[in-house]
Amino acid sequence: RCSAYRYDVLEVFSVGEVFLAQNVRPSFLGELLMNLNLGSFTLFVEKFIADYNLRTKEQHVLFMETVRVQSKQGFNICLFVVTNCKVFLLEPSRNKPTFAAEGETFECWDASWEAMFPREPTVLWERDFSSLVRLWLGYGSQILAVEWQGPGKGQDLVSSPSDNKIQSEVYLFHRPDRCTTLAETLRAAAAQGEAGAVPILMDPAFRNLVLAQTQEEQVLAITVAVHGPKPRQGLFTSEQKADPTPRLFVLTAASVLEFDIKSSAWAPIKELDPAIFDDFTPADLEEAAEEEEEDVLPAPSEEDMALRHLLRLCGSQLPVPEGAPDGTSRPVLSLVKKYALPPTEISFETRNEADLSLQFSSGALCIRFFTDSSREIWRRGLAYALVKSEKGWSRQY
Repeated sequence: RCSAYRYDVLEVFSVGEVFLAQNVRPSFLGELLMNLNLGSFTLFVEKFIADYNLRTKEQHVLFMETVRVQSKQGFNICLFVVTNCKVFLLEPSRNKPTFAAEGETFECWDASWEAMFPREPTVLWERDFSSLVRLWLGYGSQILAVEWQGPGKGQDLVSSPSDNKIQSEVYLFHRPDRCTTLAETLRAAAAQGEAGAVPILMDPAFRNLVLAQTQEEQVLAITVAVHGPKPRQGLFTSEQKADPTPRLFVLTAASVLEFDIKSSAWAPIKELDPAIFDDFTPADLEEAAEEEEEDVLPAPSEEDMALRHLLRLCGSQLPVPEGAPDGTSRPVLSLVKKYALPPTEISFETRNEADLSLQFSSGALCIRFFTDSSREIWRRGLAYALVKSEKGWSRQY
């Protein structure tokens, strides 16, 4: 996007591959290009929103991210957009990109489809910041639940548009840690208006269901991903295609767990327990990977901690929506399968997608991560689990 640095960036990759003999993962390049294409499409969406409602003053996009939202038809790919005036949920064009050849199939929307000839998205709903009630961060770094006051403009509802009940919606993010950025953006934007500060709370619904299955096992990584293609089992069988349905994969020191996600069954809890939301990763996890210099964030001040506590107390006093789903009858997570570690073989595929193949005695598992950085988290977690195990391993390139 910045022409002044194009040659410098190309030179860095060329020196690494030619002179330093370092291989750049195709999945890493894919994630880099995806971020660039999403940034370019953000500029187009900003112009689209400005023309969408001419009565609204000039709007600037503060945040835009690709999310998965569950509906009656399944999980849909949407764009969560925050401007300086409103919040939008957009749906990209479902048609094939203009460069697609006849008969070519495309499973899931990607920002690269809009690189050359961007198409206008569909506005599912728009909301004011005053309709924000509470923000809930889920277990891991890719789940965010938001409570809204009343329906959004343009939202298809069975109830009357004048119904002002509290509604909730869960968003699954492709890129890790982006839900935290969105929560902070929403809270900062709402604080500048009449809505005031919106509490950011930690949701234990996903956490409790995961820990009920992991029991005493140390959790190393939690990722929302999809099933990748499985290799053919016989000479006359074809390769199974990837399943685009998002699932929650959990890596512990002793097993890999696969959960089915029913985010539409989520409901806020009535009683808050702020003492259960510590980081689940062990302190010596980074010792199993290469040492890297990281910026050390300063500890929060007493004023910040007091403000967070007050926001948590204010959030606990808000009413719970009537008719909320019962967590025992309709859990947001259900265990599909549990694979015992260690596996017989671990393969970090060299395809354009960030695929991880695991061979177990009970069967094969292929996880297709949304980003290469998410797979790297699992690389460090698996290295930690293998170092702690007594089985000898050999690496092949």
